[in-house]
Amino acid sequence: MSTDGSERSSLVRRDTPMRAPARPQRAPGIATRRRLLDAGRHIFARDGVSDAATGDIVSEAGVAPTALYHHFGSKAGLFLAVADEVYAQFTGGLREGLGDATDFDAALYALITRAGELHAEDPTVAPMAITVQLEVQRSATLREELAGPLRSFRELADDIARMAPPELLRGQGTRSMTLAITGLMNGLCSLAATLHDPRTFAEAAHSLRSLVVR
Repeated sequence: MSTDGSERSSLVRRDTPMRAPARPQRAPGIATRRRLLDAGRHIFARDGVSDAATGDIVSEAGVAPTALYHHFGSKAGLFLAVADEVYAQFTGGLREGLGDATDFDAALYALITRAGELHAEDPTVAPMAITVQLEVQRSATLREELAGPLRSFRELADDIARMAPPELLRGQGTRSMTLAITGLMNGLCSLAATLHDPRTFAEAAHSLRSLVVR
């Protein structure tokens, strides 16, 4: 699906605000915003940003086009809000799953387990996370706007990497371990995004735990 040139340019122009200014929300406005976030999450995950049609988003949300611009300023603004929410849900859920684990193997086991649970609980998390990763590689502006959520995820991987025993870090250091953990999580997201059966994904996550944690 395509959008007009003005929508595409709003993703990269530095003189165009990407986020709508905060406004007081009434109950009906909160419900409308929630419908737009849910519809945006589904359509951005399916089509990416450039190919996501504003008409499809507002149609799925059951709102007028003006509602999107009122709440988010632009399609790009909605994408940023959805990305913020998805990363808060994913990173926060993983942190919660880690609990107070201080052992590297236990932390990895908990990380993979919780990632599998999060994807099973909400099938939109994985494809949206992959979409964000792809889009920030294409747009420096999006990468800058989403620096906070991306940094929070990287800090989580850093925290686990620092638990690694010295023999696993020999000659490499924690940065390489951080990248390996990030790759592991991205791989799980890719797998979850392509599998439509939560049970199959749960079984694959269980097998991955057996491979990684012994």
